[in-house]
Order: sequence, then structure tokens, then C-alpha cells
Amino acid sequence: MNYYISDLHLFHNNIINLAHRPFRDVSEMHEALKKNWKRVVKKNDMVYILGDLGLYHADEISQFIRDLPGRKILITGNHDMKNLKNRNLREAFVQITPYAEIKDNGRTVVLFHYPIEEWDGFYRGFYHLYGHVHDNDGELAKIDRRYNVSCDKTDFTPMTLDQLIKRG
Repeated sequence: MNYYISDLHLFHNNIINLAHRPFRDVSEMHEALKKNWKRVVKKNDMVYILGDLGLYHADEISQFIRDLPGRKILITGNHDMKNLKNRNLREAFVQITPYAEIKDNGRTVVLFHYPIEEWDGFYRGFYHLYGHVHDNDGELAKIDRRYNVSCDKTDFTPMTLDQLIKRG
């Protein structure tokens, strides 16, 4: 299975206030993320994290990611660059890239941290998954086959493409 999620902002205390997350503190947020992830993702599943793992705390983020099941690919976000200098963090992923086009059950999916108005394959039925805007995507135009995978929109749980399509 392929799963998608973004904008974890691990070890980022102020994200709870900035993104209006329903947690008392970062520890409670981490526990919810771990519990939800482990409930759905199995050892051999692929999880695409579409950026913004967290600010600073590279070693702690690395350990957090390693403790979660699944093989992880990071699509880099604007908050990841400094932490990617850390070898332990880089080694927690099977691949790190700013952009990817993948196949998911025969469907082509464009993965990028930022929402794109028109992506490669837009007129050929390709999908686009993004993060960055958290749950503030109300200002964005509603575009078919484009889905926000920010954890703020996925109930802090990695989701499959089918789940994202069904959710709308």
C-alpha cells in the first residue's frame, strides 16, 4: 500500500497554536501521530511524507521516523532543508527528493510539497498531492484530482489515494 501525509512539524511546539491543532502539547501530538500511523501502516507499506517534518531537532526527528512502520520517502518541504544536513535523518528515508511522479494502482500521481495549479499530466488524468497550506486550503481553487495531504486535513493519519479521493 501507498500512504501519504505531510506537515508533521515534529518537535515544533508552536505549531499547535499556529495550525490550531487539537493537542495540549507536542508530546500529545506525537503520541496521536504514532498511534494513528501504527494503526494503518504496515512494515512493507510505502509512506510518502510531503515535506515539513519539523524545525531543528534532526536527531530526534530521525528516531521518531525510524520508530514508525513502513518504508518512507520524503518529498522535501520548506522546513526540511537545514535538517537534511543531518546524516541520521537522511538515512531514515529510502529516498529524498523535492518532486516525484509515481504510480499508485495504475494512476499517475504528482507529489510536491506545494499546491500546483496545473501539473504534468493535468489533462491526462494525473493526480496531484500536496501539503504546505495545512488546513488553510479554502482560498485555493477546487481542482479535480488535487488533494491536500497535510496531517491537519487527514486527522493526523497517513491516507491512501483511494481514501483521499473518497474524502474529496
